[in-house]
Amino acid sequence: ATHLYSVGRLREALRFEQQSVALEGSNPQTIMWLAKMTTRVGDRGEALRLWREADELGAARPLCSAMLRLELGQREPLAEFYRETFARTGVPENLRDPTALLEGMTDPSKRGTALAWLRAVESQIDPAFAITHYAALGDVDSAYRIAAKYDLGSDFWYLYQIANMWAPQTASLRRDPRFGALLERWGFVDYWKRFGKPDLCTVDADGAVCR
Repeated sequence: ATHLYSVGRLREALRFEQQSVALEGSNPQTIMWLAKMTTRVGDRGEALRLWREADELGAARPLCSAMLRLELGQREPLAEFYRETFARTGVPENLRDPTALLEGMTDPSKRGTALAWLRAVESQIDPAFAITHYAALGDVDSAYRIAAKYDLGSDFWYLYQIANMWAPQTASLRRDPRFGALLERWGFVDYWKRFGKPDLCTVDADGAVCR
């Protein structure tokens, strides 16, 4: 299910993940994956129900999940997740309130305030978090500024969170002509080559193509 999901075959992925939940319905991680897929398919009511169920069972809230939940306008309990993230990465206590960022992510008229907050804490947050949120807020140049000086190639999970092909909030990164060079420098192309799948992600003069 997760591999079908990652290459955009959402309906097929959803069917397999529904079978997984039927087999192990109390696993919060499995329900979280079903919530992700249901979000992308567009069933808003069911997706919100599944996210709440995953939370009640203790599912983690990684960056990709946060991005998907913001598609639904779901700000709580994301605020708690953001505060925990800021505390862990050393954001000053007076700047840990995520209200401005969350409002900017869901209301285009408030993006300026959100970007100002992000620039103020940029040096204290994870580069993946900064890159992803700059892209989602429409400041692609700042996203690439951070990406160009930070080597995420050694941490494929971070790289996946930023570059995965199904996250609409980071589509602005993938449309940019700099994206191919970034994938190549971070080792995304070599990653697939090591698994004997060089055709899954290629870079040429026309840019990056990942399937």
